[in-house]
Amino acid sequence: MHFLSPVKVKERGEVAEEPGFPALARAVVRRLRILSEVHGAGEWPQAEYGPLLDLADTVQLEHHETTWIGTVRHSQQGDMPLEGFVGQAWYASDVDLRPLLPVLWLGQWVHVGKGGVWGNGRYSLKEHLET
Repeated sequence: MHFLSPVKVKERGEVAEEPGFPALARAVVRRLRILSEVHGAGEWPQAEYGPLLDLADTVQLEHHETTWIGTVRHSQQGDMPLEGFVGQAWYASDVDLRPLLPVLWLGQWVHVGKGGVWGNGRYSLKEHLET
């Protein structure tokens, strides 16, 4: 994954300083659930997204080249600090992750984490399959 704008997500109530996959997957699912409820077909049932989060728990962070950055967003309402990690991360799992791909794909456009509505949390995917 390439983190193109600062990503700030929480894991177990604490800000994740590294791009752990379960925290990112939970943030994407949370964002999609909210958007579905507000703008879509209603509530996304736990029976459908729960197994995706279980699958996300099998994914391990293999390596990352991320940096924590901070900046300020200026608006008419005042200054808002924005911070998070940017860079690249590589993940691996011993199980088939294809069920997660639609959620991760959509997350590229809706962004994740704090400040996602202002452009934070933007990422792109690059798939690498080992044969």
